[in-house]
Amino acid sequence: MIDPDLPIAAYAEAFQSMPVGAVVIRRAIPNDAVAALRERMTMRPFREMWLADRGRYAHCDDLDEPELVRAVERAASIIADGRAAVASARCLRLVHGDYALLKDDQPLEGVRSIDATVDLSAGSSSEAQVVYSIRGHNFFAVPQLSGSVALVERRPGVRRYDRYLNRAMGDRVVYRLRLVLIVDEAP
Repeated sequence: MIDPDLPIAAYAEAFQSMPVGAVVIRRAIPNDAVAALRERMTMRPFREMWLADRGRYAHCDDLDEPELVRAVERAASIIADGRAAVASARCLRLVHGDYALLKDDQPLEGVRSIDATVDLSAGSSSEAQVVYSIRGHNFFAVPQLSGSVALVERRPGVRRYDRYLNRAMGDRVVYRLRLVLIVDEAP
């Protein structure tokens, strides 16, 4: 599922050299696989969520994509230098006007964890970023790039939010998988 020719070791080196590990693997998933995954996502039942102080978006927690999950776990295990296993998975469907605020973020506590963002959108844009902050300061923005996989370490104090999709998005739809992985230390 994830392109086997990608230089995963280079991503691992970058991730492990940062104070808070964060990388975006561009074109990690081939276009035909992205299209097939997106098509399956459109068939799933999405639930609308709208709480002004938390966010507005549609989500689906019924993710039955074991090949994709295993591929992300393998990549995260190499990049984070530990055994990564998915603790939760959610597919988001975002359109113009959608967002998710920091208050909507519920990081795991007491374990080493990583957020994986897999973009299954039909195209890419400069909008719809996922932004990570620590102690109120933004330190990493995940661009909305079709076929990309982003991994961000969730240390204490690291929070995330999805930027408001303004009118520049037009009628485009963003499909994004968010996987939360627990990482055990390498043996």
